[in-house]
Amino acid sequence: MTINKLAIIGGSGLYDVEEFKKRELLDIKTPWGKPSDQILKTNYNNKEVYFLPRHGRGHFISPSNINFRANIDALKQLGVTDIVSVSAVGSLKENLEPIQTEYCVVWEDPEEPDAPATVTYPDPNWMACARHGGILPPVESYWKLRKDEETEGFVRHTRGPELLHNMKPIEAMTEEQAIEYLIMKDIPARVWDTGDERLNKPRFVICTKAQLPQERTWRNSWKISENLNIEGKTK
Repeated sequence: MTINKLAIIGGSGLYDVEEFKKRELLDIKTPWGKPSDQILKTNYNNKEVYFLPRHGRGHFISPSNINFRANIDALKQLGVTDIVSVSAVGSLKENLEPIQTEYCVVWEDPEEPDAPATVTYPDPNWMACARHGGILPPVESYWKLRKDEETEGFVRHTRGPELLHNMKPIEAMTEEQAIEYLIMKDIPARVWDTGDERLNKPRFVICTKAQLPQERTWRNSWKISENLNIEGKTK
């Protein structure tokens, strides 16, 4: 007889379930790295239930940086058979519609010279928040959270709400300013910090989606060339 195990993946605004009184936080390692946060194990109505906040407790992981492979693998290791995934889509404000941008950021990590270039796409809902103003926290708050992660013995974030929700939101940004904010928020400083001596060649380029190579067969070999073009292996 198969025993079903349920997991709930919380989206924006759902970082905990207060009804779960019996709690055990689990650190799960996967071949894909760490999941978004510790997984909460509980017993509800005599059934084993797990809860994982997709963006981390305090919402410190943006949509483009969610390690979804690690999240699913971790739940699989726990024997989960069924998942309820909760998402907050769009906005409740009629004047805050998603904004599609033609731009993306292609970047290479100097600490992984053999890895292919990574492409970061701005989330339309995030871009709407950036252009609207009065919603996003100063980018420095994300740097502080990242510094916490580098502290010896780090387990999970405890300052997320303080840094991301209690700081004065920044004003409306232009599309160019929003892309720059995204770079500093989601891409390691070693990639864009001009003071890094390892930057002996371009490490990132802002381009339109149309400028990306249309041939995806060699996607795993994309590199940024010296003339700021994105190149893939050719036959």
